Amino acid sequence: MSQLKVNQWLEKMNSTDKDFRFMAVNDLLTAFRRGYVLEDTLDLHVSQKLLELLKDRSPEVQNLAMQCFAPLLEKGSAQVIAKVASQLCKDLKSDNPSEKDVAALTLKGIVKEPNRAEQSSRILQRHVADGVSGVLTDNSGENSTQLALDCLDILYVQLQYAQTVRESIVTEQEGEISQAIQPHLFGKRAGVRKRATMAASYFMAMCSDDMNALFITRIIATARAAVEAEDSNCVRSMIQCLAIVSNQAGHRLSAHIPPIMETLFFFSQGQGDTENVEFVVQAFEALIRKCPREMPPFLEEITARCLKFLAFDPNYNYGDLDEEDMDDGDEDDDEEEVDYSDDEDVSWKVRRASAKCLNSLIASRRDMNALFYKTISPVLISRFKEREENVKVDIFGAFEILLSTTKPVPADALPGDVRDEGAVCLQEQSADLIKAVLRQMK
Repeated sequence: MSQLKVNQWLEKMNSTDKDFRFMAVNDLLTAFRRGYVLEDTLDLHVSQKLLELLKDRSPEVQNLAMQCFAPLLEKGSAQVIAKVASQLCKDLKSDNPSEKDVAALTLKGIVKEPNRAEQSSRILQRHVADGVSGVLTDNSGENSTQLALDCLDILYVQLQYAQTVRESIVTEQEGEISQAIQPHLFGKRAGVRKRATMAASYFMAMCSDDMNALFITRIIATARAAVEAEDSNCVRSMIQCLAIVSNQAGHRLSAHIPPIMETLFFFSQGQGDTENVEFVVQAFEALIRKCPREMPPFLEEITARCLKFLAFDPNYNYGDLDEEDMDDGDEDDDEEEVDYSDDEDVSWKVRRASAKCLNSLIASRRDMNALFYKTISPVLISRFKEREENVKVDIFGAFEILLSTTKPVPADALPGDVRDEGAVCLQEQSADLIKAVLRQMK
């Protein structure tokens, strides 16, 4: 493709007719997608024109210009990458809401491009991290909430998608990224805290051990302080933060398991705040999967709490489903359920989280099969009556895994021939199991 052709597109991009501008940008985008690489003398001119078109009055032209930046920067020069990243980060602070939104969307689009060459990706990610971290640090007060949300979104996407270079970015710019995240993670704005949590979870998966320890210590201390200050929103944010960090960076938390578990047990003593309990149980599940060596001392207490939460359904009366005359009372039960409304009942989330946690526990500790039959199996069987289908599926899933960890018994074996303790327990529970399953098949 000739330089003349590109110059013709640039000329049309200056047209007062939006259709000409649209077609010119569309032709350029098509050429990029076919592998066209701009010459060094042209990439600066094209990048400047595309930056101008991000402020075009036509949304269609804006959208096409946004899409051009990812392929443009894929093989762009360091000068072009620096210029584009700098201008987009500058536009994030614009007084024009539309310009800020377009800049944020464009940055998110270019940082998650998976096929960019490593060298250009490294340059781009470094410049974007510098710019976004600077904006976040400058706006760590209570103002500019939307700006903080946009920047944290970009940083989150950057850490999430730039897998080939993100570790080197965190290593090189650990201090700047930390200073950008912490004021918002431990600030007073709940929405911003939640967004900062997502960025922090990926950051903590790659940062140094000292920085990781600093974040964990601050999260726990902030949660404790929020309890004393009776700031329920902050408590919820920190518990959610622990759950998300445990899931994303759990393998980095092995040195901090005792204080983390102490905190999680503290916030799961009761069932008052359903959301908090759900987050705590999610953290239990993640840590069981990510830190198998450090978790055994806490498994007994985790199991006890999950079994208690699995039956947590305060707004519904199941009745005495163990009575033999249940079959004759189906019509009465249906009449009672007609008047029941659970639109605002979210207790099922706690039960589902507990079922998933038990699922992970059983799968990860097959050596405890016999113990699980004595402690977990009876409760799972009793909860086959669960009214929420998605929770019931997880309960059956946990029991299915328990069955899969049990050594099969030969078909011709007599009761006295069975030596596996788990199989013996299963035989003892078979009557209750069959009864509970048959009820579900009606």
